[in-house]
Amino acid sequence: MPTRSAQQSRALAQTFGGLLGVPLRCWLLLWALYVLLARAVGPAAGALLDAALAQARIPALTPEALPALLAVPESWPAAAAALLLACGGALLWTATILTVAAEPSRDPRRIARGALATIRTWRWRRSLLFILPITFLSPILRVPVFAPVTRDIALPPFIGREFLKTPHTGALWVLGLTAVALAVFASLVILARGRDPLGGPRRWLRDHWRMTLVVAAIALFARVVPPDAGILTDALMVIAAVAAGLALVGTLRAAPPSPQRHRTSPAVAAASFTAVVALSTGASVVTPYVAADGHEPEQEDALVIAHRGFVSGGPENTILGLEAAAPHEPDFVEVDVMQTGDGGIVASHDSNLAVLAGVPRNVYEMTTDEVTSTIIEMHGQRDAIPTMTDYVLRAKQLGLPLLIELKLTGHEVGDFPTQVIEELEEIDGLEGNMFHSLDPATVRELEREHPELDTGLTIAMLQGELPDIDCDFLVIEQSSITPEMVQAAHARDMPLYAWTVNDENAMRSLLDLGVDGIVTDNLEASALSPAG
Repeated sequence: MPTRSAQQSRALAQTFGGLLGVPLRCWLLLWALYVLLARAVGPAAGALLDAALAQARIPALTPEALPALLAVPESWPAAAAALLLACGGALLWTATILTVAAEPSRDPRRIARGALATIRTWRWRRSLLFILPITFLSPILRVPVFAPVTRDIALPPFIGREFLKTPHTGALWVLGLTAVALAVFASLVILARGRDPLGGPRRWLRDHWRMTLVVAAIALFARVVPPDAGILTDALMVIAAVAAGLALVGTLRAAPPSPQRHRTSPAVAAASFTAVVALSTGASVVTPYVAADGHEPEQEDALVIAHRGFVSGGPENTILGLEAAAPHEPDFVEVDVMQTGDGGIVASHDSNLAVLAGVPRNVYEMTTDEVTSTIIEMHGQRDAIPTMTDYVLRAKQLGLPLLIELKLTGHEVGDFPTQVIEELEEIDGLEGNMFHSLDPATVRELEREHPELDTGLTIAMLQGELPDIDCDFLVIEQSSITPEMVQAAHARDMPLYAWTVNDENAMRSLLDLGVDGIVTDNLEASALSPAG
């Protein structure tokens, strides 16, 4: 009698060979369903979300606007309908793929009936619990083969960047992504098994570690698929979904009916699952982008903005990082400034210095001398936190214009924006520099009191229309940018800059969309060169 290892190995060998056994009419059915879900149901869910925003009188969904949306009961029906469409689409697609994988004849009519029967067997309440991670977490991992409706959801890359500043926070980031990957993986296993929901995932990782290698291959495949390349994306996602379904069902069928102790060591199982996490989450810090078609970018004169200096040559927002950026000749260097406890202004992004300095204290609770005597470290480079004045003076010596972000902590004393401007006036530090903030009130104040300055609004997440605010430019996190946003900004004669874009393909695609500048840590990217 074949051993379990032999059975599983045979099942894995048959996984990709099984793709050749899927008849053309079945592929057409799957492709049509995927297109329907991704290009009709997905936009419908987005329209319902927009309707919910309109009910709440919110022009765009941002992190700050989310509580306001939840506080308006009139918006709940449309928001709930959007949620049900997204989850229902993932449920239907997952059931269909698993039915295709389990159905030998793969007759389209039998598949349709089987998918509906599978959904009835799962029961709505239980299946909803396991479909939620597939619907909303797998796109974050950039492996949305089972989530066609929500496939464009992305984890903003700046979140990963902040965690990856230091080894210990990077470890926390990997741990968090591992938990997300495990939740998605376990949900798929539970739905594929159709029984024993509590025992399935643990036994799967212990007994079916070979399957993780197949999932890793599919994760890598999904990672390189252009997210919005039309029919090509749809076709490749369908193929990846069928391959995953065949692997899931084939491995489960190869398993014996009762659990037995397996000789696979925990270390091997852990290493296999780590491969899945590494491949599937490695793209989570890369924005979805419109695939570039090889032609020269439309925005050949787009600005190159060095994000907090050049962090590969010195810690962010330090003189060392600023000097490291100079040889690359960026158009601007972005720098964050905030107020200390005694009213001074320093160049720092983090309000708490625990991550970069190992000092669990808040900048707004420290004196300026205490902050500027603090040494921070990134990527093996060390330097002290400078005052805003010292940073701006050194930038003038280097001939580097600055994009200065006013960081508010909620503990400011006095009129912080006015203090920043007055301090810069004393050193002749206003000319040639631009200013921006995540706080709309600060942007409005700068525009009102200092209309001669170039002032912009920074947006971390945006779903919907551009905010109605009087400013000179917008800085929008890359994963929120759409062609419509770029067109709307240009219709207002307002430049739009994308942040923080480090992937070269994403740079090229955003430049093709027409963005007016790229905020980046990757100053050496060929996409930023005139011939890029």
